[in-house]
Amino acid sequence: MSTHYAEGEDLEIKPKQPSVKAFVEEVIIRPDFSLKEAEEKWLNKRFDRTHLFKYRPETSTFYRTEDGENKLLFLRDVLSPDIYKKAYDQVRDHRIYTPASDSKRAALKDSPGGDCLFGYNDQLKPDSTGRRQTHPQLTAKSVKFFPRFRGLWPLCWEMEELLGLYVPGYWKGRQIDESHGPAFRAEEYRSDFFKYPAEYKSLVEAWENWGFWYNIPGSNFTTITCNWNTVFRAHKDANNSSGALSCLAAFGNYRHGELVFPRLDVAFGVKERDMLVCDCPRELHATVPPLGTRFSLVAYTREGLTKSGRWKAKKPKNDPALLRH
Repeated sequence: MSTHYAEGEDLEIKPKQPSVKAFVEEVIIRPDFSLKEAEEKWLNKRFDRTHLFKYRPETSTFYRTEDGENKLLFLRDVLSPDIYKKAYDQVRDHRIYTPASDSKRAALKDSPGGDCLFGYNDQLKPDSTGRRQTHPQLTAKSVKFFPRFRGLWPLCWEMEELLGLYVPGYWKGRQIDESHGPAFRAEEYRSDFFKYPAEYKSLVEAWENWGFWYNIPGSNFTTITCNWNTVFRAHKDANNSSGALSCLAAFGNYRHGELVFPRLDVAFGVKERDMLVCDCPRELHATVPPLGTRFSLVAYTREGLTKSGRWKAKKPKNDPALLRH
């Protein structure tokens, strides 16, 4: 199950493979509640199998509002088998997860399982000695479990390609160093806040030397959240980039565990090799408790790590080439 990357091995960004667009049914949704009304009605509410939803798609479906807002895109059986399997090998390692019982997030109150944050995080924290972060850095899990983090990059790349294929024009303004894309990271802004494991130190440092943006290398996403049997109360992802879409894949042997969007009246049973694209920053969403073992991965962009966000490191005047993904 373990995946290891020796020094100098597999460090190049792989070229992205073109995907073939499949038929997707389009549905116009007309919510009965405004965003504010929905929050007043459902925020922090639990959902279970007794709740009924108007839409439970079994085939690829795109949900938009009457004014053309992209809300939900469900793509059935689109992820590459090899890429999906490799990602499953990484997320099923229980060592990477922090128990949900330790979380301060209201959405995870009383939840089983745990979660893990890979990539960059714009919420700066002090360490045990009282030292404070001065700039965004790779999360502790990214450093401690670097091979696991590295093993998830191909899935991020594929998700990005599929999002661009099915939502043309979405990445305009959201690519590296564009207004809503990952911001430039100054060379001196190293990820030295968390101690490197000796066996991964050279690998982490190699990527720190290679990259100059707050992003998942080779991608326009900044951050990955992995979940293991978590049951979320209804919430919004307020720290995500405004207007951005999140991409989700699910893994494991389970039944139920649907991701539900109460205002939109939709419930998704995401299964093997499916991909769900959702407007998580604006729409309340929650998880129905699964029966069995369920893992999920969500790739997204945090507002504070974009060029329009809080962190705006200055570029050198004579920056050679500015490496692109």
